[in-house]
Amino acid sequence: MKRELRSLTKQEMVDLIKGEVLRRGSQRILAKDIGVSDAYVSDILLGKRGIGPAILHFLGYCTEIRYVKWGK
Repeated sequence: MKRELRSLTKQEMVDLIKGEVLRRGSQRILAKDIGVSDAYVSDILLGKRGIGPAILHFLGYCTEIRYVKWGK
């Protein structure tokens, strides 16, 4: 049985992180659970920083570079 991979946009990942913040009750608690600073989580949610490997791993995702042809 082949497992289907699901890719998310950056905004969908941010929304996923926001959902985790709501589930846990605060950015500080989520950051502690992941092992990163709460300032880092805040910066991600504000669009000031990218989503790093610790957060991706915690959420069960990884980064994949894709090249997509557009146009004709």
